[in-house]
Amino acid sequence: QLKRIVAEGTNLVFPRSMFGMASLTELQLGGSSSAYLRRLPDGVTSFSGLVTLNLASNFFDELPLTLVELKNLETLNLHNALGHVKPPLPDLS
Repeated sequence: QLKRIVAEGTNLVFPRSMFGMASLTELQLGGSSSAYLRRLPDGVTSFSGLVTLNLASNFFDELPLTLVELKNLETLNLHNALGHVKPPLPDLS
């Protein structure tokens, strides 16, 4: 079963058939100077087994409040990704 996806510097779109994939524990979606995300791809918050989510170096306007649904999330990397985010941010405590 797939546990890790590394798709840094891409504008990845998840097919609906992947939504809810509980085996996925790590998702690397860091941006680059030539390709970055402006919004979280559909389906990311359906990966209930995520432990690590890297969203660094993207240009998000907002982060979905549904991030709180990722109950197993231990590491969320938002380095250099929040410059354009309008409040409120999800309460992940």
